[in-house]
Amino acid sequence: MVKQIEVQLNIRVIFYRENKKIIAHCPELDVGSVGNNIKEAKKRFQEALDIFLEYTLKNNTLYQELLNLRWTLRKLPKNIN
Repeated sequence: MVKQIEVQLNIRVIFYRENKKIIAHCPELDVGSVGNNIKEAKKRFQEALDIFLEYTLKNNTLYQELLNLRWTLRKLPKNIN
């Protein structure tokens, strides 16, 4: 059985040019990607974010990762002891 969870995040993604590539970086999650143009960088960033969230949710480490990134959580998740 696949467990689904809904996660809502308001994060900023900074786009900048480095050499001939577009970099997309989210400092709040330390997740980033590279593309040849903004559209490609956005797509790859979404893929990288999905992988980050999928991995941390699967391994029950999202809460700890957010704390390591100096996040303050308003409400403790129910499945955390």
